Amino acid sequence: MGPPAGTSVSKAHGKEVAYTSKAKRESGTLPEVGRGRNHKTSIPECHDRLDYKMPQPTTLPLRSLRRGQALSDKWTAVVEAVLQQIKESLNKLPMLASPVPGETLKIYLSASKEAISSVLVVEREGVQALVYFVSQTLQGPEVNYPILKKLLLALIYVAWHLRHYFQAHQIEVLTNWPIKQMLLKPETSGRLAKWAIELGEHDISYLPRTSIKP
Repeated sequence: MGPPAGTSVSKAHGKEVAYTSKAKRESGTLPEVGRGRNHKTSIPECHDRLDYKMPQPTTLPLRSLRRGQALSDKWTAVVEAVLQQIKESLNKLPMLASPVPGETLKIYLSASKEAISSVLVVEREGVQALVYFVSQTLQGPEVNYPILKKLLLALIYVAWHLRHYFQAHQIEVLTNWPIKQMLLKPETSGRLAKWAIELGEHDISYLPRTSIKP
């Protein structure tokens, strides 16, 4: 099953940093700027449409590009220094984990009025490291689901998107909500029954939720 519209997935290593559906791009969440044009002429527009939250001293050289001045005219030692600072900052970001066979993966679920999300982590030597983050914008009747059903929906979405992890690893769902009891109800039918069958294909256990260990 392909990813539903409005779903965003962040991968913990290299090749796929982010996935956003075409529908979400068209909604304006991720502007598509400069398609079919010279990339230098698109730089000012990119900076105007993407609100970079960088410190003022760092952004000053880049902000000058917004005024339409040629890129070559502003490629100074100051800009080089700023880019080097950005590169160093990125290199200092915490390394994200890539699971190895046999490791148990843990999932934290979250739900709000209009969105649900899941965090997949692996614990090593008492420290939890992020593997994946999945978020989904609720649509139509999903917005009015009770919180328990929204959390179950979050689990279903992460199972769809990260099926290869669910097939290769034991999964622990850390939650204080009775998701397991909801799935095992004898009167479960319709969509809930379908979800119960899908989740039953995997090695999933449900444990009380704890804080994510830094």
